[in-house]
Amino acid sequence: MLWNETNHEVLLVNSKEKVMSFLARDIKLLRRHIHPQLLQFLEQKGETVGEDIHKSTANFHVILSALTGVHREAHEASQLLPGGFCLTADGLLKLLAIYVRVQSGIPVVLQGECGSGKTHMLRYLCAWLGADLRVLDVHGGTGPEDIIGIFKEATEVLSEQVDKVLFSWMKSTHVLTWT
Repeated sequence: MLWNETNHEVLLVNSKEKVMSFLARDIKLLRRHIHPQLLQFLEQKGETVGEDIHKSTANFHVILSALTGVHREAHEASQLLPGGFCLTADGLLKLLAIYVRVQSGIPVVLQGECGSGKTHMLRYLCAWLGADLRVLDVHGGTGPEDIIGIFKEATEVLSEQVDKVLFSWMKSTHVLTWT
């Protein structure tokens, strides 16, 4: 299933940060998927059910902080990569999906046209987390020794007690492993 074919409904709860967010690409569809009595109860308690993440980017760093447990202020978050990174609503949902799946041990494959931002987005997530990212530019001249080499390099990093390593295969597919 393609990314644009699903609503990517997310309930993010972080009691430490005191954050509860209902996120989705389409808020109306999200609200239709919640039991009416639960929806009414939450709204009576003052909870916003279905933040319109397309209207404001002001709290994206708060949401990403709540999910990852890595606190970043807005200014700091915007300066993580040289040249910056524009965290959009769609990008936030993608980062949340990648992070949760990797943390859960679910393999992640990112596909898209060259230059669509897959690697840049992963660079941002790794910068946010303080994780090492190993990138292999796969092209017609890429051989088995290149692939084995990147895994050996990552294994060496892991043996030095680094908590997190993300592998990225450039061009049209990214394969991530989180340990």
